[in-house]
Amino acid sequence: MTSEFKEVAQINDWSEVYQLALTYRQQQRWQSAAIALQRTIELKSDFFWSYHHLGDTLSQLQQWQGAVKAYRQAVQLDREFFWSLHNFGDSFSLLQQWQGAVKAYLQGIYLKPNHQLSSQKLGRSFKEQGDLASTIQQYRQVIKAPPVNSIFEQYQTQPQRLVRLIKTLSQEHQIWGAVIVCYMALEIQPTSSAI
Repeated sequence: MTSEFKEVAQINDWSEVYQLALTYRQQQRWQSAAIALQRTIELKSDFFWSYHHLGDTLSQLQQWQGAVKAYRQAVQLDREFFWSLHNFGDSFSLLQQWQGAVKAYLQGIYLKPNHQLSSQKLGRSFKEQGDLASTIQQYRQVIKAPPVNSIFEQYQTQPQRLVRLIKTLSQEHQIWGAVIVCYMALEIQPTSSAI
């Protein structure tokens, strides 16, 4: 058992452990920070920042599966924090789980429509799924009958956001992504002149 683990295990005040975790992060002592953040979560499981920082810390340790789990919890606690969504997408990308990456980037772009890096990464995630025709078909089906409370449901009710995303993806030279999103928009509004 490491000295950091023993030290952290003896602290029962979540805010004290959290401050210790932040100190470890600042010192780039990633393993110690991860231990302290996990202890913080044990003591206070509804504190968003513990999950977000744990995701960041596990990313530094290249523990992508753990980062995905931490960001998933962060996003469940706060759906409005862009960087958790963006980093959630990055973790999925590093695991080559492209559908998860698409969903996370779409959620982030919903919050920050002009974030170029997210648009670029979204385009890449669409392209990495393989065959264009089958990817188009998959996302046409998802947007036609989106899961309840999903990002696809949000875009379905606001197709103008998809039109804006098509333009952004085109400007970022993410043509596959632009084509896929164009088909999604057409699935919602087949006679739209804006597309």
